[in-house]
Amino acid sequence: MHNSLRDALYMVFRHKAKMASVFAVVLGVVVLFTYLTQEVYRSEAKLLIRLGRENLSVDPTVSGPTLYPSRDRVSEVNSEVSILHSRAIAEKVVDKLGTAVFLEKPDEAIDVQPPVAAMKGAQQDLRKVRREMRVAEESGHGLLVALDLKTALTPREQAIKAVMENVDVGVESKTDIINVTYDAPSRPLAQSALDAFLQSYLEEHIRVHSAQATTRFFEEQTEALRTELDAREQKLDEFRRANGITTIERQKEVLLNQISGLEEQLSNAQGEGMASEKRV
Repeated sequence: MHNSLRDALYMVFRHKAKMASVFAVVLGVVVLFTYLTQEVYRSEAKLLIRLGRENLSVDPTVSGPTLYPSRDRVSEVNSEVSILHSRAIAEKVVDKLGTAVFLEKPDEAIDVQPPVAAMKGAQQDLRKVRREMRVAEESGHGLLVALDLKTALTPREQAIKAVMENVDVGVESKTDIINVTYDAPSRPLAQSALDAFLQSYLEEHIRVHSAQATTRFFEEQTEALRTELDAREQKLDEFRRANGITTIERQKEVLLNQISGLEEQLSNAQGEGMASEKRV
């Protein structure tokens, strides 16, 4: 035991210079990457999926408007996640906010001031290094496009790709809550992009479920009710013309007179019936 510990310590002291060099190199790379990497801001939202009218279907076996849930909750939540992951949502977000919003570099904006005035020189140096790195990256991408190893993307396609890469959708375990996050290089963009994303999702949700719903049943029911209403109105008009009714009060009076007459006839019939029984 002592020999193994002594050997281990001996190896450590023997290679301490190499170990310190590796540690320094790794630390330097991490620090350099931290300062050269663009800042990322995250905006987050939670969606609660509840059972609504779009989750109901008309039972074709009955004539009345009997409804029943068409899908289970897990399938419903997974369907909403699929809608959130769709390209149509990203396209709507780009169309609402514009292409330039997703392609600009906030860290190179002129009006961005460092927290300390003495850091302005370092800020400009970092911007210069970042700009050179982006130019090198774009040159490498252009070379790949020239070699037909990549496809050239239009600015709109680049913006759509950025939206789809920066948004993240997940479902909380054993719940009907969907978490949606959006990462962006600036706070305003993170907030506005997520807001536009949720609005586009609601529009797409309504469009998808309205396309699935059938209106034939409701159209048939509306037509049947309209026909019945027309028939009743026609009967009412005929009754008014036959009895000379022009107002509601006159109609009430006629109906009361008819009721009184029927009651009188009923009383006479009952009296005649009793007299006939006595005679028998």
